[in-house]
Amino acid sequence: GSSYSTSLQGVNRMSHPDKPPSFWNDWFCAFACVPQEDCPDEGSIVGRCGDDSPAQGSSTHHDFSIAAKTASASGDDGIVSSLSTWSIGGNRQTEPERQISEASANEAEAGNTIVVEEYDHYDPATQDLSIRHVLSEVVQFRRKRISVREDHERQTSSSSKEDTVSSDEDIEAPRSSTRDAPRLTHRYKKNVVTNWGVMVGKALWCRMSGQGEGGKRSKHGLIAVAHQDCSGFGRESAVPAESKKTIRAVKMAERRGAMVVSQMRALVKRVGRESQDIVDSEWKEDALNFLFSADYPDTLMILATGARAVLAQQPSVVHVKSPCKVYGDIHGQLRDLLLLFHTYGLPGEDPNITFVFNGDFVDRGAHQLEVIGVLFALKMRFPDRVFLVRGNHEDAHMNRRYGFHDVCTDQIGPDLGPKAFQLFQKAFDELPFACVIQERLLVVHGGIGDGKWSIDDLLRVKRPFKSEDIQAKGNEWIFNILWSDPIEEDAITRQDSSYFGVHSSPRGRAALHFGWNVTKTFCALNGLGLVIRSHQCMEEGLGFNMMHENMLLQVFSARDYEESSNDCAVLDIQEADDGKLHVRPQVLRSLTKSRA
Repeated sequence: GSSYSTSLQGVNRMSHPDKPPSFWNDWFCAFACVPQEDCPDEGSIVGRCGDDSPAQGSSTHHDFSIAAKTASASGDDGIVSSLSTWSIGGNRQTEPERQISEASANEAEAGNTIVVEEYDHYDPATQDLSIRHVLSEVVQFRRKRISVREDHERQTSSSSKEDTVSSDEDIEAPRSSTRDAPRLTHRYKKNVVTNWGVMVGKALWCRMSGQGEGGKRSKHGLIAVAHQDCSGFGRESAVPAESKKTIRAVKMAERRGAMVVSQMRALVKRVGRESQDIVDSEWKEDALNFLFSADYPDTLMILATGARAVLAQQPSVVHVKSPCKVYGDIHGQLRDLLLLFHTYGLPGEDPNITFVFNGDFVDRGAHQLEVIGVLFALKMRFPDRVFLVRGNHEDAHMNRRYGFHDVCTDQIGPDLGPKAFQLFQKAFDELPFACVIQERLLVVHGGIGDGKWSIDDLLRVKRPFKSEDIQAKGNEWIFNILWSDPIEEDAITRQDSSYFGVHSSPRGRAALHFGWNVTKTFCALNGLGLVIRSHQCMEEGLGFNMMHENMLLQVFSARDYEESSNDCAVLDIQEADDGKLHVRPQVLRSLTKSRA
């Protein structure tokens, strides 16, 4: 990918250990996590960035000054950190710098991750599989094109010339004669602040990344938030792994899981052969007995117990390699899940493909027990190829409010239903919070909240992590990994500053909305090229959409959800021969759209 060469004043923390951690923490946050309002003018940091060309023996730099929240940050005399040419992957490169196009720059910022401009589209109603181009409605652009008028003298002297069109984010500086100057100045400053924060974040990541660097990051105050009660990698299981009881439970769950997976494959073929497409709520198949046998209460509880033991032995952040498929919210819509398996591939068909299911498996849908039973069976059958990430609905409080508790009682019975519900909750409490794909893509259910945390922080979170732990004071950052939403970049948010920084969410409590600058800086600080999240259904959407300058991708895997007339999708992630990760959406058409 393309590369950058930078010279920064005031970033070499490693050479100046006399500075307290709070100094550098505030200094970085002044750029990385700027609030809605402009930075106050208590101090300023002078920086220099540009294109050094040693081969030509000359350099071109642009000096600029940025207001910051920390005092006397520019008081360091001669503190300069010269960084070698580097990519977001953290690998230092030695080739000379070159001019890069805007497309190449975007590719470099994405960390050699490309979301292709085509997607697979399958319509179950017509059984037609096609390849389509990504529509502009799916990719949200922050950089709205506007008309920048020339001043009055140039217009009168050259009246035949048309207005020039340029980006309100890319102009060198707003002209004083332009009527939009105050607004453009406001946005220009925010772009400069964000770009500086991204540079500093990438520099810190390159300097501090690697095995065993967590202690160094913490020592120098570069971890903004840490779970104080945590230590080590993942956690030790509440039930000892060597326990004969645990081993027996896991082996029993493996046998039941293999049986359920075999039945699921047969059901996938049956659904694929159905001549008429129907929504999940109208599907009358007795899937519970077919998948789990007449003794389904016992099978479901065995699977929940086994899944809990397996999940407890895996870390809070799982790392997988490509090829990989990522699913979004399912919400108990079993038929959609089976159709996606039928169309785009089943777990286990190709032993090299990993499957990641990004939370919200239950609540609201018509086949909640069937979905969670199938997913737990897949986890038992393929423990190193199937990974389940926790969503905001893998939570006892949410399950009591939105239906899963009642489903357990109604379908399993008043005697065993509450026990089964508790076993499911114990398994949910062991679910990981995130998945990292090929060390470049982060998968979380909700979002990144205020972005003031790192993947290392999340690795230190101890489990089981119960519903009351999510709500506890001090765990707001974990709450927002499950609950936060990105700020959409539309015509309304572009008119003010609400699409920049961090804001409170209509979801209430501690939930946050985060802007494009938070996403870009978070990715830079963690060496990521893309954040994949779920959690939201776009009405009449395609099941996926891009935002935040192609650094955040949303996927939802339940179609016609709550009468939203939406398609559902899964993301197929493959590594190309050149080492770049290609992310290709694969879509299942909405039945409501087909009937229209």
